[in-house]
Amino acid sequence: MLIPCPHCGLRPSEEFVPKGLAEAPRPALGGRAKPDGPAWQNYLHLRDNVADHSHEYFHHALGCRSWIVVHRHTLTHEVTGATMAADFWKADKPAKGAKDAKSPTAETAEDGQ
Repeated sequence: MLIPCPHCGLRPSEEFVPKGLAEAPRPALGGRAKPDGPAWQNYLHLRDNVADHSHEYFHHALGCRSWIVVHRHTLTHEVTGATMAADFWKADKPAKGAKDAKSPTAETAEDGQ
């Protein structure tokens, strides 16, 4: 599988370390700087196992060391793009299960620029 790194272009998946779904951010901290019990348990253990398009964190460990969000179909492993993790949270999110439009960053990476 090739992953379009926004910095390095198309790279083999062996250079990346998967780090899980890019979902909602961690729950807010409660009293004494600890997360609320039920919210924290839900964050840790309740995940959607979508058989469709998903957004997943990857760390480019053997390359530029950037954190990216890869847009991929979980059944076919088709990668439809990648976005810098910080930019992913700034952008509007597509509805769950909706096919992603390629981001300008992903298109640039695929072109090798």
